[in-house]
Amino acid sequence: MLRAVFGVMVLLVGFWAPPLSAAGACQPSLIGGAPVCLKDERVAALPSALRESIVFFPAGGSGLDAYAQAQIALLSRVLATEPLAGTCLRFVGHSDASGDASVNAALSERRAKAVHDAISDAMGAAAPQAMEIAGMGEDAPLSEVPDTHVAQRRVEIWARPCPTG
Repeated sequence: MLRAVFGVMVLLVGFWAPPLSAAGACQPSLIGGAPVCLKDERVAALPSALRESIVFFPAGGSGLDAYAQAQIALLSRVLATEPLAGTCLRFVGHSDASGDASVNAALSERRAKAVHDAISDAMGAAAPQAMEIAGMGEDAPLSEVPDTHVAQRRVEIWARPCPTG
């Protein structure tokens, strides 16, 4: 199973790609082409377990900045590879503990939808046919950082083989 956390996006498949390291390193393209160079100084402040591939949502927002869009483009290219053809995806949005719990639940679902839509747009016809969206709000925080930390504002992307037949 591929598990990616987007917002704190962690690709737990080291055999697919080397981790994108913090603060400006470039990595070879996963499927050819120019190297992927992503830089965000906020990554250096995170615990090392959360540094593989990082994007940040603004407090109270679900917008995807240029850095987030670059991360989604990279993930879309991985999802378009032959070994991941026929993959089912589940997008689970999260929020930090700032604000009202019901507002955070709705916000986390909007974040999940934003990432879902961006991956769908990036992949076009190659996008997985089975994709679910869910919002957890502030109910499943990462234990490595405080409940109000930027890393809590994330979307987890779960991938598994779709059932056949």
